[in-house]
Order: sequence, then structure tokens, then C-alpha cells
Amino acid sequence: MRDMMTALLVLLMGIIFPTADTALAADMAVGELGVRYHAGTAGKSFSGATGYFLYFQSQAGKGVLRPNVGAAIELISGNASIGSATVGGTAYSGGIYPGLDIFPFRTEKFQPFVEVHGVITWNYASLSPLTVVSDQTSLGLAFGFQVGGGTDIRLGRGGERAIRIHTSYSNYTGKIAGQAGFQYNAFALSLGLVF
Repeated sequence: MRDMMTALLVLLMGIIFPTADTALAADMAVGELGVRYHAGTAGKSFSGATGYFLYFQSQAGKGVLRPNVGAAIELISGNASIGSATVGGTAYSGGIYPGLDIFPFRTEKFQPFVEVHGVITWNYASLSPLTVVSDQTSLGLAFGFQVGGGTDIRLGRGGERAIRIHTSYSNYTGKIAGQAGFQYNAFALSLGLVF
């Protein structure tokens, strides 16, 4: 419940705080390719699993506060901790990431930023062997948040295009494999293009 409230709060921040001329404007697009390392609480999380993801974001192009909305797809493969057992498996995840990027400095070449996003994902997991056979494949929604930072390295003088280096921590939970509160906790590193 706390993660759902966090996701809704971040969404509302993105809607309420932008100025009228930048409110959810699609001045810039971002595409990223990255990797996530998943680790969480024993008994109800992916533990030592790796996820590969594609992320796309539309955001306001100017100002310190840049509201945005992103979408990601991810393939997770590795171990999961379910109850007292460690099982292997895969998961496919698709999500929406409404939020806010904060660019505190106005520089010509490097533009560092911090971010806060709500996370809403739809997840399909296939884990085996589990004692309850019906839990080996499951679908579920998960809610949570993502925080992170990075930098945009501008290409050319005053150019709109940039290379983005981005790192983040995400935490979202849902019901997977019969486990309420199943955690998707991950550290991510990605490389992208801003255009």
C-alpha cells in the first residue's frame, strides 16, 4: 500500500508542479538500453537475477523541473527466493514510469540530473520448481518508485541531442508466485540517447 501511495504522489507532483508552458510537454524524447541487478528480501523477491531493459521517455525540454512519463520493457532471468526455497526462472515486465527529472545546473556540455518516478508494472513470472504447481507461472501488477540520477552529455554546441548516462534504484512490489509483497528491488545502469 505504501508503494502505491508513493507512485501516486510522484504522479501528482509531475502534474501539479510544472509551469503551464512545460506541463507534460513532449519537447524531448529519450531512449535507453540498460541492465538491472535484482536483489531483495529473502523469501519473496528476485535475488541475484539480472534484467535487461529498454526504456523510452517523453519529457519537457527546458527548465529545472522537467515532468515526464516513461515506459519500459524488461526480461529478468536468474534466481528468486520464494519462502525458504531458491528457484530459477524468468519474468517479463512492462511498466509506466510517471515522474520528474530535476536539472539543477545550466551548463553547455554536461547536464547532471536527479529523478523521482512512480512505477506501475504488469509482470509475468515463470518460476520452478515450486511446491504449488499453479504458482509456477503467474501474472500480477506491481507498484512502487524509482530514484536515480545521471548526466546528459550534449553533442555539439547548444544541440538538442545528447548521450545519457543513467543509474537508478527501483523498488516495486506485487503478488507473484502466490507471494503477496513480492519485491522487484533493483540497481540499474543504462546508456541512452536524448533527441
